[in-house]
Amino acid sequence: MLNKNKKPFAFMDIKKNEQGVTFISMLLTLFIIIITMPIIIHFLNYVHPLHHEEELSAQQFFVFIRNDIIMAQHVYSQNNKIYFQLSSEETAVIEQYKDIVRRQVNGRGHETYIRNVDTFTVEQLKDTVKIILTNKEGSTYDKAFSLYE
Repeated sequence: MLNKNKKPFAFMDIKKNEQGVTFISMLLTLFIIIITMPIIIHFLNYVHPLHHEEELSAQQFFVFIRNDIIMAQHVYSQNNKIYFQLSSEETAVIEQYKDIVRRQVNGRGHETYIRNVDTFTVEQLKDTVKIILTNKEGSTYDKAFSLYE
């Protein structure tokens, strides 16, 4: 009874003819890698990643404008400038200055909202303010904001 042959477990793989990695298979693998590397490097030179920094900065600019509109007591525009009457009896102005759009409070200092701006246009409609922004690369972004009064 003790001399019965045991059956192998499911995870045991019995191979009588196991051979390790041979020197020739290693040379073949190394040869394939050496041949394909220049081809891969050549094709990677033609792949250019997409840069979305300008679009992200425009979207962030629109978030700043939205926050200013929400916090202001009164909003109006004149001569491509947006004016915000703040609760502290101060007036904030958003305008284009050279190639940036800046925010000034009572004409003092400035806070840069976005750079590399070619044109900055403000259109006031009945209950909305529409901002059209064109950057130096020629991309145009626009957004309309509802006025809360």
